[in-house]
Amino acid sequence: TKGSIAAMLHAIELWWRTGGRDGSVEVTFAGLMGEEAGNDGAKALVRRKLKADLIIVGEPTGLKVVTAHKGALWLELHASGRACHASTPERGRNAIYAMGAAIEALRTEAAPRLAKTSHPLLGATSLSVGTIRGGSKVNIVPDACVAEVDIRFTPDLRPRAIVAEVSRLVRRAAPDCRVTLQRTSPGLATDPNLPLVRQLGHFGRGITGVPWFCDAAIFAGAGLPAVAFGPGSIAQAHTRDEFIAVANLEAGATAFLGFLRSL
Repeated sequence: TKGSIAAMLHAIELWWRTGGRDGSVEVTFAGLMGEEAGNDGAKALVRRKLKADLIIVGEPTGLKVVTAHKGALWLELHASGRACHASTPERGRNAIYAMGAAIEALRTEAAPRLAKTSHPLLGATSLSVGTIRGGSKVNIVPDACVAEVDIRFTPDLRPRAIVAEVSRLVRRAAPDCRVTLQRTSPGLATDPNLPLVRQLGHFGRGITGVPWFCDAAIFAGAGLPAVAFGPGSIAQAHTRDEFIAVANLEAGATAFLGFLRSL
């Protein structure tokens, strides 16, 4: 996303020097924090009653205009048991076994049910168990086990309904297991036929949808048209050595500048 920042600021500077200062169009740059930890910056900006005809959230989209993305729902599963010495496991209740039953229910029941909902740009809703931890020592029957689940849902689904259905299936398979919500971020479904979105598309490489989430959904949820757009590849995100090619930076600045001048 630093690539998007550089391309945006460079384009704004060139636009301002070559006609942007006539006052016919107002352009605002905002640097926001916390996009992956609660969308705090975007939410703060929304609370300040921001008004905009279009918000472009800088993300490495390969200069494709992202009008739709999945929502993110993170759940935590807690399985409880009763500890005892492993030489007499019948005297205890193994929390890891309970979690195993819960995870099997997620894999064989919850995931297929969620996958029945699909979006033309985004595909199906997905579910993945990301972490699991339990037990304290090999010779002790564990009395607790915790797992974290990542669900990426299509914009038409409601998080509360997903949590309720997952909880029902988990409790049926493992009565000693409960489900709690860690966080949720909404999906994005901006109309790709909005005039400014189509106009931005002329300087990009088409319209697309993505499985990840970003701040655009926070703005769209507040009634502000929003898309994600920027240079670089999402394949570089969260890798050991993130980078963006200079040629991609230049292409991004050119695209942003062309859009600004077209206003």
